[in-house]
Amino acid sequence: MIYHNLKWGQYVFEPMEAGAFPVACWSKADLSAYAVRQRSSFNGAAGYTSISIGRYRSMGYLILKDILIDIIIIYMVQMDCIAKKRRFSLYDFMITADQGFLRYGIWHVPKEKRKGSILFLGGRSEFLEKYSETIGKLNQKGFDVYSFDWRGQGLSSRMLANRHKGFISSYDVYLDDLNLFFDKIVKPASIHPLIIIAHSMGGHIALRFLFDHPEAVDMAVLTSPMIGIFRSNLSRWLVKLITRVAVRTGFRH
Repeated sequence: MIYHNLKWGQYVFEPMEAGAFPVACWSKADLSAYAVRQRSSFNGAAGYTSISIGRYRSMGYLILKDILIDIIIIYMVQMDCIAKKRRFSLYDFMITADQGFLRYGIWHVPKEKRKGSILFLGGRSEFLEKYSETIGKLNQKGFDVYSFDWRGQGLSSRMLANRHKGFISSYDVYLDDLNLFFDKIVKPASIHPLIIIAHSMGGHIALRFLFDHPEAVDMAVLTSPMIGIFRSNLSRWLVKLITRVAVRTGFRH
């Protein structure tokens, strides 16, 4: 689904790999290549190439030394990942009107490569780290990216004592949080074209935001927006009745 301002529409996005679950900031291939290079340098430093294997009294010593080298390599890679994230991204928290808090992230592109800004809105039960690979690709295309964890998800505050329940009292809370984030963080710092990319529940909230603020952004790309709830063969009035009865009998949470 596309919300399009016809004054600006020349840019075409390549397909997004939404929903990826990155486990590190480098791919396995990158990590393997890095390990090979580092192992070569360590081998030279330790004298593996100039000292006969016979000098070692047991294979156990070799295995232990190999394990230690692997640990050092992993540590160096992780420190490099942390350094990269610190240079190019910002995680912070903001306080909401009802004294809750939202965790948000900003991923900047160098000014000379900047083409625009993207407000990225994830779906139900999702969090910033889930889309780190997608955000990285958007950065490569020249876009600053702004995003945050919805209330009840990620590292944002919960409305219940049980953090495993992503409860929200009303979707108006989500909309208020989006308005706050947009006004305080996105609007002052972003450059145009400003684009919303939203998935699932984020697409639903984006539609409501666009209805209230049709001129706020230049374009919106919504993937699988939540515009309805599957109710099988049940009629709409019956689903509403079941929901109201459940809420009044103590199943609100």
